[in-house]
Amino acid sequence: MRYSPEEILEVVNMLTREDLDIRSVTLSINTLFASSHDGRVVLDRLSTLERIMSRFVEAVYLVQEKLGVRIVTKRIAISPV
Repeated sequence: MRYSPEEILEVVNMLTREDLDIRSVTLSINTLFASSHDGRVVLDRLSTLERIMSRFVEAVYLVQEKLGVRIVTKRIAISPV
């Protein structure tokens, strides 16, 4: 796909003058894998998500740096609760 000079200038203007940003990025996590009648088992299974969630924040910062666009909010959506 080719972009016209006008389109490129419009994006540059949004980034430099209009403070373009990304409002939010959401990581959705399905927690059905953790279901159990034993609460300790549930907590053990859910603890495996810590690594994923910490990597999510790192990934958002990398994308922000690479694109040069500020990402305002990082969210994690969990279902079902």
